[in-house]
Amino acid sequence: MKKHLFWIIFAISFVFAIMSWGLSQVWLHLFPAEAPLLTATTIIIFSLIAIHITNSFENS
Repeated sequence: MKKHLFWIIFAISFVFAIMSWGLSQVWLHLFPAEAPLLTATTIIIFSLIAIHITNSFENS
């Protein structure tokens, strides 16, 4: 499992990066004035979720 941990973390990061980019486009179209704040908040939340997921993989 430890061998594949890098690739698991990479895949999770890649998926969350794509989701963050997609949501930033949504924020830009729906709320142009608040888009930077919403994008930063989205990235922070996805980063925290990714950290939690990878920690659970490392602990198992």
